[in-house]
Amino acid sequence: GLLVQPEGKSLRSLMAEKLGCDPMRITKKFTGASRLGKKVYKPIDTKSNPNACALIRNAVEQLRVYEERFRARQEIDHKNRQSLANQVLIDESNAWASDLL
Repeated sequence: GLLVQPEGKSLRSLMAEKLGCDPMRITKKFTGASRLGKKVYKPIDTKSNPNACALIRNAVEQLRVYEERFRARQEIDHKNRQSLANQVLIDESNAWASDLL
């Protein structure tokens, strides 16, 4: 795929940054045959590839859409966890109140 990233940045650190997790989590997921190793980003040579600019624009737009979906899903999950925690507190409070009666 195509990435917009500073030259020399490792794929592991990029993925961890984008996913908002510790880089070790990425290392644990990609082991064995699918390991990331020491892969680093190297920019595409736009002079030798005339389609490179169009490919980069398309990839950037697609990545933006995926990131928006990912962030929206994170927000939904966060709200669901908060709602569940609030319901547990209400249930515990009601159980405590009924024990007093």
